[in-house]
Amino acid sequence: MQKPHNHRRYSTLNLASETQKELQIGGSSHHPALGQGLLAEMAGIALSLPNFGLQGMLSQALMSLSNLEILDLSDNEFSGPIPLQFWKLKNLEALNISFNLLNGTFSALQNLKKLKHLRLGFNNFSGKLNTVLSSFSSLQVLDLGSNLFSGEIPEQLPQLSELQVLILGVNGFSYSIPSGFANLSDLLLVNLEAPSCTLQGPIPEEIGNLRSLKKLDLSGNQLQSPIPQSIGKLGNLTILVINNAEINGTILPELGNCQKLKIVILSFNYLLGVLPDNLSLSGTIHSELCSYKFLSVLDLENNLLTGSIEDTIQACKNLSQVVLVQNQLTSTIPAYLSDLPLLSLELDYNNFSREIPDQIWKSRSLLEFSAGYNFLQGRLSSKIGDQDGSIPSNIGERKVLEYLVLAHNQLSGPLPIGITEGFQQPSIPDTSYLQHCGVLDLSMNRFSGNLPEKLGNCSVIIPTEVGKAQKLQGLMLAHNSLEGDIPWEIGNLKDLVKLNPYGNQLSGEIPASINKLKSLSDLDLSSNHLSGSIPSFSEFFNLVGLYLQQNRISGNISKLIMDSLMWHQIGTLNLSLNLLNDEIPSSIANPSNLTSMDLHGNRFIGSITKYFGHLSQLQYLDVSENLLHGPIPHELLP
Repeated sequence: MQKPHNHRRYSTLNLASETQKELQIGGSSHHPALGQGLLAEMAGIALSLPNFGLQGMLSQALMSLSNLEILDLSDNEFSGPIPLQFWKLKNLEALNISFNLLNGTFSALQNLKKLKHLRLGFNNFSGKLNTVLSSFSSLQVLDLGSNLFSGEIPEQLPQLSELQVLILGVNGFSYSIPSGFANLSDLLLVNLEAPSCTLQGPIPEEIGNLRSLKKLDLSGNQLQSPIPQSIGKLGNLTILVINNAEINGTILPELGNCQKLKIVILSFNYLLGVLPDNLSLSGTIHSELCSYKFLSVLDLENNLLTGSIEDTIQACKNLSQVVLVQNQLTSTIPAYLSDLPLLSLELDYNNFSREIPDQIWKSRSLLEFSAGYNFLQGRLSSKIGDQDGSIPSNIGERKVLEYLVLAHNQLSGPLPIGITEGFQQPSIPDTSYLQHCGVLDLSMNRFSGNLPEKLGNCSVIIPTEVGKAQKLQGLMLAHNSLEGDIPWEIGNLKDLVKLNPYGNQLSGEIPASINKLKSLSDLDLSSNHLSGSIPSFSEFFNLVGLYLQQNRISGNISKLIMDSLMWHQIGTLNLSLNLLNDEIPSSIANPSNLTSMDLHGNRFIGSITKYFGHLSQLQYLDVSENLLHGPIPHELLP
């Protein structure tokens, strides 16, 4: 990957005082590496060249800079091993060669007794961490993350008594976490995240001795043990991340003692029971959880947690994100959630029941709300709707809501006229919550009535840092009881990618304005009562799947097939069970990337065209139950 670079070369020696010198030398990306000519006369004690596009091997000339105390060559494209002569830099206190392409071991550094900061992350270093670590008795920062190291975490590591930051994540370490970590009383950050590792449990009970620890990340290991009770002694802990690490047991009440916690992510584990008052991993979620006065992110996705959240997080006044997806939580969605400064609330795949409280729609901060795959239903108050299980009529007050998923519940009644109001006001949400921005999914419920005409006015503006401004991208309304016409205004959703109101009772013609949806990749209007002819789809440049089956659409398909010349990605075309007629045109071979075509159950006449055989990618073809006659063309025979 090409690094940014300066096209000016410059050399600066800053003699700010007799005791402090700073030297910076830059070069263009065309300069292969640090050479003898540039370095021979340097006497500075700090050499800083991060992100200069430097390439090649680390220069032997560096070894002549015997006064160097700080060397930063990070974020370049240096390759090869660390030169053996590195031991000559005996005054070096800080070395940062992270984000390069270096390989081999770092044994060449073992005589650098004064090293306090060592950052080798994001390279290709390999081998085992052996006795070399015991040489660095003054280390305060050790970053070996994202390399190819393997073997055990050596017992010598806990002997680095001054260590404050330890990053070993994303390597190939195995075996267990040494209990000697307890001796590192000054540790502020521990990252043993290991998606490719096999660190095994248990988490040492002695971890509670790390009283200065602020961040602990043990994600992606095979701990297969509960969180030790001693973790409650970590009074300075602000970030706890043990994601996908096979931890089990309960959410410990002792976690309530960690009152500075801001982020708790324990998702994709085997935690069970209810959430405790002070957050035990099995059992219910208890209100003690909110002993964490500063808690802003709580992620317990994909565990085995049970019980309700009636009072659990009510006192967490700083919560911005709650993720409880795929547990076994029950009871109702509590109304107090609207009083929290939530940006994202994800409750999908649980057993929540009864109505959605009116207060939820009054939240002035919520950007994302998802509670799909639950059992939400019941009569709502007259203030928000008259029919059992209906969507609250004042949902339109949600001016910033940009992601709403209530699919696969038992909600019923008409869609309120104001349901899209919240998607119409341009807003600039926090970029942390853009992954689902602009989605309205109410599929697999019991809704009835017409689609609101204001549907076509929806717009959501995404910040410029994630690309051009976009609008509603997904509109999923499948398997309800919606009726009436598809509104003409649907064509205003210029950046819609997926539209699937299939399995409803929509009638009338497909509006011609739908051709304005140039970003559409999937259009599924199947299993409705649509009639008339197929309008022009000539602007569907990104179309992958077109599903119009099981309607009352009539006319011939000649124009549609001509339009398909513009469909360079189309894979599936299903027009079955309609009233389409006339001959199948020879241009049927236009959509050359088709893998599946279903035309059965129509009124096509004439012979089976040989041009089906020109569809070289076709794997499935059904033209049965038509008025076709004659032999099967030999182009279709095996």
